[in-house]
Amino acid sequence: MASIRLWTFQRELVAEFLSQNSSYHASWDWTPSNWRKAYRWMAKCLQERTREVSNAAPVWCWHSCNGQPGGPPTVWTARALLSDYDFEQGVVMLTLSVPEELTLASSYWVWNGFLDYVIVHRALPRSRRWRRRMLQAPLFKHDTDDVQAVIPFIRTEWIENIAKVIIAGRNDDEHL
Repeated sequence: MASIRLWTFQRELVAEFLSQNSSYHASWDWTPSNWRKAYRWMAKCLQERTREVSNAAPVWCWHSCNGQPGGPPTVWTARALLSDYDFEQGVVMLTLSVPEELTLASSYWVWNGFLDYVIVHRALPRSRRWRRRMLQAPLFKHDTDDVQAVIPFIRTEWIENIAKVIIAGRNDDEHL
């Protein structure tokens, strides 16, 4: 069973939970309500790929950042996703080694277009073009695109490293 390295930003509370439990399933409560249609669509795509049935929200990870296959997240990646409030609450980056068959990779750039469409129209697009563009190789759509991945849960045995995310005084292109 092949594994791939992924990175995920999580609240420190998730790391604490994983220190006492064997797995973590994401709650839909943490998903903004106007994003849920898109997130549920991605969860369905993940379930089709993995055959893992779950009522939990998908766990969002990074597969490759800044157009570099296997490239880890940078300070810029964290700043683009997380607010000052998130950093005040405490954010960690988990480095994971996840069985490849439990992952669904996609273009971050295309995903953002899809998410914007769903937010504006309050509905999923009718065209399957989004799915093809987002989920089919090549996943990098331009030089600075990132490849994200979703997984159904986190198992403690997959954790390679947990590091507090500190961005103050760091350059945007520095790896975390």
